[in-house]
Amino acid sequence: MPRFTDKTVIITGAAGALGVGMVRRFAAEDARVVVGARQREQVADLLDELIISRPGWEPGSGCAPGAGAAENMRRVSGP
Repeated sequence: MPRFTDKTVIITGAAGALGVGMVRRFAAEDARVVVGARQREQVADLLDELIISRPGWEPGSGCAPGAGAAENMRRVSGP
């Protein structure tokens, strides 16, 4: 069993090279990944790529491509 199953990982700067690598790696370990980045289109493309390439994988609850990191963290952690 991958070590991040049933875990949520929040990554800010997910459109940059390091962020993209982190998103891909955590997704490979079955983590729910919540992303934040200023480049909305790049983040949406990355999430689409992962959804297509990893059957059954879904972004973390409350993940809104292109939304600010603070907004995504509020969605995941509650008020």
